[in-house]
Amino acid sequence: RVLNVAIGSSGVRVPLTKSYQAIKVVAPLLLDDGGTAAHIKIVDKDIAGPLIKAYDSNNVLTTAHADITIQGY
Repeated sequence: RVLNVAIGSSGVRVPLTKSYQAIKVVAPLLLDDGGTAAHIKIVDKDIAGPLIKAYDSNNVLTTAHADITIQGY
């Protein structure tokens, strides 16, 4: 689990704490940071770090913070 990841307006590659050959699950939990983010989309599950982006209620890219659970092998 990676805690309190800052997601910029163009998204972020999640910094991994261990190496993976494959990532099977990326489960972001949007944190209430007072911003406008309404949901998070997982763009890819790259083993260098999954790419995630945050969107507001109008589906416009925005910033956010999230706790992210990653499972793989």
